[in-house]
Amino acid sequence: MSAEDVANAGFVAASPAFVVERKDLVGNVRISAGIGEKEFSASGTVRIKKGEGIQIGITPLGLVEVASLELFPSTMRFINKIGKEYVEQTYSSIPYLYESGVDYNLLESVLMNHLFLPVDSAGIPLNSKISYANDDSYVVATAVDDNGITYMFTLEKSTANLVKTEGYHASGVKVVCSYSDFKELDGVMFPNTVNMHLEGTGTVMTLVFKFSGLKTKSLTLTPRKISSSYDRIDIGEMIKSLGNM
Repeated sequence: MSAEDVANAGFVAASPAFVVERKDLVGNVRISAGIGEKEFSASGTVRIKKGEGIQIGITPLGLVEVASLELFPSTMRFINKIGKEYVEQTYSSIPYLYESGVDYNLLESVLMNHLFLPVDSAGIPLNSKISYANDDSYVVATAVDDNGITYMFTLEKSTANLVKTEGYHASGVKVVCSYSDFKELDGVMFPNTVNMHLEGTGTVMTLVFKFSGLKTKSLTLTPRKISSSYDRIDIGEMIKSLGNM
């Protein structure tokens, strides 16, 4: 490695997005989404437990929970309490997620502002699999995973904040996530706005998460119980349900 690459590698390895490992996160969230021509937005609460799951409870006006979105390592669920219906599917069965290479680990890393570089058994970045570039304002680390997806992580030099994560597949599928509105969380800056753009084969999806009142708090994540009287629906009907909220 050149002296410049050594300096860039050290900068990236010392960044909060790589060093700080948050295990539990709770707070409020406003979600705006667009899937194709369909758009919707909702407010509620968010609970994230690293490696176990993400729960978003939709609570209009901050009152009663009317629906919930649950993301687990193997499946995702949406429960519509008003319509008494639910969806439960794997990530690979949802075209606009599968085509974009999105699974639970990626979604969790993105929402936690985590820099997921390839590492050795000691957790040290494998610089043999990472390339670096920089200009006056940013350092960019690029790595290719085992599925052939090229990931690019952009860190701001003045703050060491991870401000963008991008994933590109040779097929043209891409995921671009940008971070803004950084605020202090346990002494470290954390983005309160996460803007995700997913582009698959003929499918475009955008997700904007605006957080507030975030804090780290040890929690137990328990899947919501689904009544036997609820109907199981497909993903298209779920999107329609979200759009009507």
